[in-house]
Amino acid sequence: MEYNIGQAITDYMRENKIRQAMLAKMLNYDPGNLNRLLKKNNMSLDMILRISVALKFNFLREASCRLTEEIMKDEVYVVHPFL
Repeated sequence: MEYNIGQAITDYMRENKIRQAMLAKMLNYDPGNLNRLLKKNNMSLDMILRISVALKFNFLREASCRLTEEIMKDEVYVVHPFL
């Protein structure tokens, strides 16, 4: 499964006309470092949470939905005996 969290955040910002400088200010984070961070394929959970709160969008839910789709795509639904 390919999911680029930095690209997902960048796409969201573009769609909602939010500049990186604005997000950097909301996070009290260096704009240059934020730019490098958003170009990465991954980032810390703490940073994802901070960005999600700042932008008021749950990027973890988006990633989780894609993960669920990926899991269910090729699997037959199995009922676990302990559930």
